[in-house]
Amino acid sequence: MVYVNDLASIVKRILNQDHKIGRFLPQIKRILLRKIQLEQLLNIQGMEIQKQYILF
Repeated sequence: MVYVNDLASIVKRILNQDHKIGRFLPQIKRILLRKIQLEQLLNIQGMEIQKQYILF
């Protein structure tokens, strides 16, 4: 989660001059968080599948 906050602050610094684009930062952060959550979920599911294969 630290990664997303760092990335958001970098994006914020880059877009600081343009306040119109700045409005989209929460959306960008949400999308990045969702992406990370999905990756974590897929990793967890992947591990579950691997465990099942080990059992058989």
